[in-house]
Amino acid sequence: EYGEQTYDVGLDGWSGLVHLATFIDLSPGTRYYYSVSSSGLVSSEFSFIASRVPGPDVSTVAAIVADMGTVIPMGWDVTDKIVSANSGNEFFNLVLHAGDIAYAGTGSTWEVEEVWDVWENQVQPIAAYVPYMF
Repeated sequence: EYGEQTYDVGLDGWSGLVHLATFIDLSPGTRYYYSVSSSGLVSSEFSFIASRVPGPDVSTVAAIVADMGTVIPMGWDVTDKIVSANSGNEFFNLVLHAGDIAYAGTGSTWEVEEVWDVWENQVQPIAAYVPYMF
């Protein structure tokens, strides 16, 4: 187990748990396996490969996406394309999501929690295995 913190966000009407873990002293290029547990429930097992040591012969490949959405079918298509492009060959090391993430906003000061949940489930096949930054 690594250092962990779980907290209830309770932000603008959204109530959910956020799990934060810090991994230290990882060996470069090594695959690590993990799962998340809370209140007696345990997730599926996922894995990731620790970053390699930077150098002239080491490249970093990023998948960059934007305007992905959730409730429109294209969001799922984008996820499927990213997963299939990376499946088996681990072509990219991270994903950079440049904006308009889940379309959960309503144009007011609050967000629709259920849409965020859909989006998080949508990107899990990617974000569970490589860093997903937005």
